[in-house]
Formats: sequence, C-alpha cells, structure tokens
Amino acid sequence: TATTLNFLPPEKSVEAGVKRAAADANATTPAKKQPKAALRDEVLAFLRTAPSEKGYSVAEVQKKFADIPGDQVRAALVELEDETDAYTTLDRDHFAAMEA
Repeated sequence: TATTLNFLPPEKSVEAGVKRAAADANATTPAKKQPKAALRDEVLAFLRTAPSEKGYSVAEVQKKFADIPGDQVRAALVELEDETDAYTTLDRDHFAAMEA
C-alpha cells in the first residue's frame, strides 16, 4: 500500500506557530529591564565601591564580572562614560563613578 504524506505549508507549520506566538507575547508583554541595562547598573554600583579616586582598571572590572564577555563589560563602561555616570581617571583604562 502506498503512503501519502501531507505537508503543511510553512505558515501552518508548528515552528511558524511557535515563532508567531513568541512575537505576539513580546508585543503584549510590558518592557522589562534589558540585560544590557542591568549590567550597566551593576558596573556602576561596582565603580562606586572603588577605594580611591583612581577608580578601577578595566581589567579589575572585567575580573569582577568574569562571567560576562569582556567586550560587553567594556561597552558598559563606555556607555557609563558617555552618559556622564563615570569618567576615566589615570588613563583610558581606569574608570571611576561620578558622585551620586
């Protein structure tokens, strides 16, 4: 006996339905704090713990956030500097937080 296979068009597939449901959920879910913003806030909090005016080196900050890729930590530092929440001290590799 011959077996007939019925294929659903792509828009009717389960995968497409899952993608559509995820997109709909994202559209109706209130905005949450993005991971990038959370990292930025955590880095700023860490900078505020610096024991001296020289702040922390990029290497020290990256060591503190060792589970985060180094380029993301540096991007958070640059963003903090751009927003004037932090500034460079000794050189381009040392950052301190602006006083709160």
